[in-house]
Amino acid sequence: MGGFKSEIADGIRMFKPRTLKEAISLAKMRDEQLARTRRFTRPPPLNRISIATSPVNHPIPANATKRLSWDEMQERRAQGLCFN
Repeated sequence: MGGFKSEIADGIRMFKPRTLKEAISLAKMRDEQLARTRRFTRPPPLNRISIATSPVNHPIPANATKRLSWDEMQERRAQGLCFN
């Protein structure tokens, strides 16, 4: 059972198979069941924003850095402030 995927092995352990053949048979049934479940479950819709409906002014992310002009950098340097 150590070679099975965890989602398959967990479902097989509860049946306590006594032989390797029995464990493999249960594993195949569980794998088919999981495949059917995946096939009928819809993936969540993607969160897409249309270009036409997106706002004109995009908010600036909190981790974005502001570029300082040469004059602003010199002014900050003169005051002993950080300009990075």
